Amino acid sequence: MPKARTSSEGKSKVWKDMYELHKNDPEEFGAHYHLRSNVETVFSMIKALFDGSLRAKSKTGQRTELLAKALCHNIRVLIRCMYEFNVELDFSDLPPIPEDEGGQGSLALDRINYIPGINRN
Repeated sequence: MPKARTSSEGKSKVWKDMYELHKNDPEEFGAHYHLRSNVETVFSMIKALFDGSLRAKSKTGQRTELLAKALCHNIRVLIRCMYEFNVELDFSDLPPIPEDEGGQGSLALDRINYIPGINRN
């Protein structure tokens, strides 16, 4: 929350907009701020568990490594929810994958249904 002596003068447009939102509608501001704190918590959890640095040198490798860390974090959270909160997970109903002009939808579907040793082309 902004300090008592804070004003919107001399700051960026985003700062002014958020300051005005806090001043005029503190509940909505709090909801937005809470989302930010959730994201920061997830980043902190990922860094604590999987190290805060990326080892890949290329941008593509770093992106892939980061996505893999996020996926592992999400799987870990699902497993924890399963055991700690008795949440039943059901992955039997896969969402449809829309077909696009480049055929990328069919490639994604092949990856989802891939079984080593059986789906050989």
